[in-house]
Amino acid sequence: RIIMTPTWIRLPMPHYFRSLVNRRWSALRLTVVCLILGGAGSLASSQSIRDYAILVRGEPAGRLLINTTDPTWTESDMRFSDNGRGPQLYEHWRHDSTGRPTTYTASGQSTFGAAIEEQFQFDGAGRLTWRSRVDQGNEPAAADQVFVPMEPSPAMVAQIAAHVLARPDRRAPLRGGSEARAELVRTTTLKAGAGEPVPIALVAVTGIDSDPWFVWLENRPGYPLFASLDTRIQIIASGHEASAAALIAEQLQAEDARWAALQKKLAIPLQGITLIHNARWFDPHTMRLEGPSDLWLHDGRITSITRPDNARIVPDHRIGASGHTLLRSEEHTSELQSRFGISYAVFCLKKK
Repeated sequence: RIIMTPTWIRLPMPHYFRSLVNRRWSALRLTVVCLILGGAGSLASSQSIRDYAILVRGEPAGRLLINTTDPTWTESDMRFSDNGRGPQLYEHWRHDSTGRPTTYTASGQSTFGAAIEEQFQFDGAGRLTWRSRVDQGNEPAAADQVFVPMEPSPAMVAQIAAHVLARPDRRAPLRGGSEARAELVRTTTLKAGAGEPVPIALVAVTGIDSDPWFVWLENRPGYPLFASLDTRIQIIASGHEASAAALIAEQLQAEDARWAALQKKLAIPLQGITLIHNARWFDPHTMRLEGPSDLWLHDGRITSITRPDNARIVPDHRIGASGHTLLRSEEHTSELQSRFGISYAVFCLKKK
């Protein structure tokens, strides 16, 4: 069946794509009614639908649609299949004049079929309410606070990244006292066929997750989503699928350069013998939490683990870790170690 409208033709499409198409067709019919009544100008100009291809290992696997029904109201529909599994996520949210999401609702299912039901709202009285499958709450909130959903689509990730990037200090407070920071990592202009060149920017958002969020935004007012890429799943504006591989390579290069700069800036060499005293530690071989123990390092590498205060050695450096847990850094891979000389003693200490 071919679906025809006054201005465009689309061939048969997956069932998950039809909901937004039906909404668009409804909007077009409403526009016709408004034209008859002589009042459709503002409606016709305020609605836009952006189409994104989803590739899994370079092969088409689904679609993401972002529908802006008015300047402050957005809905997204993302569905794809990876070897028979994949998420189905429908979101809609309202944002204020700065781009900060103030009302949000999400429904659908995760990659492995778990139900997604989440919502939050900042009301006019300075309070935040939220509810998800695992928690809920109602508490006072700062006027510029950002709330991050548990399972946001790239559309919501881009909305948050664009808001933080547009702030004068590129920072925004989060629930719990932490803050999100946006960093403009790299800019470039993408040329695709006979179309207009598209200026884009790679943005890193830190403070939300253990690793930065990396997302490509169009480098223009509003910073719309252009692409969300990794080596397995690529989500990119339709018509630019051929550019995904080159952008991934550029993103990986930028990520490596960023990690190298951070290592150079933040690394503290531990020469000689270092004692991390009375720490609990996670053993990746047994998948168990061990300790408390004394961990001994020589020139920055862990050489032995003993009972607390069992060894009669005077260390050159001593780090008290009572009440803390030693975790191996997630960024600490053999590839990074070979590139940047990161020691196996890279760690972070967390309160119990």
